[in-house]
This record gives sequence, structure tokens and C-alpha cells, in this order.
Amino acid sequence: MGGGGSVGRGCGLVLLTACLAGAWAAQAEDAVKAPDASAASSAAKPSHVIVNAKVVAEPTPDDFVRVYPPKAWDDRIAGSAMVKCRILLSGELSDCVLLAEAPLGRGFGEAGVKLAPLYKMSPATVDGRPVESPATLDLKFPVMADAGEPPEDEAPVDHPWLACAKGTAAPKRYYPKAAQGRNVEGLATIECRALSNGETTACTWITETPPGYGFGDKAAAMGCLMRLRVVIPPGATPRPRLFKAPVRFAVAKD
Repeated sequence: MGGGGSVGRGCGLVLLTACLAGAWAAQAEDAVKAPDASAASSAAKPSHVIVNAKVVAEPTPDDFVRVYPPKAWDDRIAGSAMVKCRILLSGELSDCVLLAEAPLGRGFGEAGVKLAPLYKMSPATVDGRPVESPATLDLKFPVMADAGEPPEDEAPVDHPWLACAKGTAAPKRYYPKAAQGRNVEGLATIECRALSNGETTACTWITETPPGYGFGDKAAAMGCLMRLRVVIPPGATPRPRLFKAPVRFAVAKD
């Protein structure tokens, strides 16, 4: 979730636009001492140096989940909310009001108003002096992928799902023997199903590099030992989840 105006680590959840021009123009008159009348006729009106407000802290993905409308979460409905706030001199956002939400009536507007104050800004400045200003936030609430048993004809043939037995023991050897004997390093991407308590129930591998050394199988086995911290909106129905993770194998250096 990235982009030129987006905020959120691989997520693209927030676009923030500071709507400052009108407020700055009004406050600039107070921020800069007016020239005396005798000099006004001979001196040009000074221009002001305006610096936009910037985001310095933002909500975490968990924060987005906690305010997600529970019914929309259960129905796997994505949404958005446009919220207008005032940036205080402290950088906190105050007086947040809803401008628009989509889809209507699904609770994303209320979620956006709850989420907006979790942002922290560096206030705008006029000639180096901090000033309050408005800001508009376009908040996106994406649908998370559900876990589910893949149909048999879609299950990978070469590397099927590995069922994770409760109390699965750690592998005797994490590093593939053939790769370790040749000092070959590797990388595998695994996909696992996890219950709402964070316990993994099945894993498979999606990619492995280089192929043929067993990095995928070892990574999937290690996936069964993972336990996730699962966050869902209050009032939402707990359900399994799919997650993907990279597993890197590196040869120990002397």
C-alpha cells in the first residue's frame, strides 16, 4: 500500500491532503507584523514562507482492524471514509468530521472518524511560526483474505498442504542437508492457514530459490511452529486466516 501520497507499509490505506491555503492566508496576517504606514507606500508587500503540515506518526494496521465495522468485516466488504480534521499546534488532529463514506450505511464513516485522531502531524508554519490548519484524510479499509480449504484439483501437486499436528515438534534439521553441505543459501515463501487464536493448522510453500534443495519443504515445516497474533474488530466473528511469509536460509559465517 504505497504511492506518492499514501501512508501504511505495504498497505495504501491513507491519502492525506492538507487544505491549508485559505487558513494560511488569514493567519499569515497575524503571524507577520504589518509595516508602518510611512513605509507602506515605498516598500513592496513581503511574501510569506509557508511549509505544509506533514505526517509524523500514523495508525498501525491493527488500529485499522480495531475500528473496522464488524458486520462489514464479517461480510468481507471493503470501504472508505473521507474525514476532515483540524491540525493543532501540538500536531494532534481535532474536530474531525465525516465528509463522505462508501459504501453508505456500512459504518466506515464512523470508523474513519475514530481512526483519524490517531494520526500525528508536524504543524504547518508561516515564516517559521506554527499555525493551525485543516487536513482531509481519505481512509481505505481493505478486505482481508479468508482462509479456506483449497479444492483438491487446485492443490499444488509437487508441494501439497502439510497438516500441522497439535504440538508439532521442531524439525531435527532446519537447513536442508544437501544445501548445507554445499554452502548453498536459499529463500522460500510459505502460505499457512491460522485459526483465530493464531495457531497454524496447515502450511505449504509457494516458491523456493534455488529449486531442488528442499528449502520449500523445510520452510513449510517451520511454518507449522509459528503462532500468530490475530486482531479482529470487536464484535466480529472469529474465522481462520491465510498468511504468507518469506523464510530465508543463510549459511553461518565463521
